[in-house]
Amino acid sequence: MNPIASTSWWWQALTSDLSLRCLAIAAVCIILLGLGCMALLRTRKPSSRRVRAAEGTATMEFALVVPFILFVMLALAQTTFLMSGNLFVHYAAFAATRSAIVIIPSAADGEPPNYIYADSGGEKFEAIRTAAALAVAPVSGKLSGAVGPGEDVVEGLREYYSAYGRNDPQWVSTLIADRIRYADAYTDITVLRTTVVDSQDVILRDKADEIEDLPFGPREPVTISVSHRFKLTVPYIWPIFADDSEDGRYTTITASYTLINEGIVDELPPPPRLPRRG
Repeated sequence: MNPIASTSWWWQALTSDLSLRCLAIAAVCIILLGLGCMALLRTRKPSSRRVRAAEGTATMEFALVVPFILFVMLALAQTTFLMSGNLFVHYAAFAATRSAIVIIPSAADGEPPNYIYADSGGEKFEAIRTAAALAVAPVSGKLSGAVGPGEDVVEGLREYYSAYGRNDPQWVSTLIADRIRYADAYTDITVLRTTVVDSQDVILRDKADEIEDLPFGPREPVTISVSHRFKLTVPYIWPIFADDSEDGRYTTITASYTLINEGIVDELPPPPRLPRRG
């Protein structure tokens, strides 16, 4: 078995530490929600045969149980959103790596084939990062009042609907651009080189340990690590999931994926050695 062959991105996402934590929290929330509903049923309005004092007790129990149920429901909702974000970030890592194995072998301004400037600003680097940002945009936050790549997507969608003689929906102008701008601003990638040792171990070397430009030969593995600042939107619950930083309602989700570089072989094959007939 090839040690550098990555499993499916969705399987990596489902088996990641974040997904397992989310599944555990969701299971606990479902159990607590069931217990809360059972307790709520017990506090139903008493019948006319019960004494008036029992009615006051039932009302007090109802007032205590309902906030608990609402809290559990909000925690379950935020856990679901966070797990969805984890799935999309893993898919973004897959999409970025797919772009990398095609973009790296090509020639760009100042970057020869099979080379990439492993830092922001390079043409190849930005193309790969854009692929990751577009993949994670459906679950990203919204960033208004800034000029960014979202405007190009909005214009393309308007032209698409116009070609079919239809007016573009409202979400094209109010939602898509803001989400793409946020994803572009808060999605980062790292280009990594993968080294196989004794056909068993896989070592990832960060670009910071190497020279500024990374060479990738044909059939050499390429790893892209994606980091996205995921926005927590459920009120009262977000402090439980937020990072310990001053950013507030955010948590950082990371994922990486490895694929084989397509590469470009510059050397021609050797000429045939068979004698030619006159």
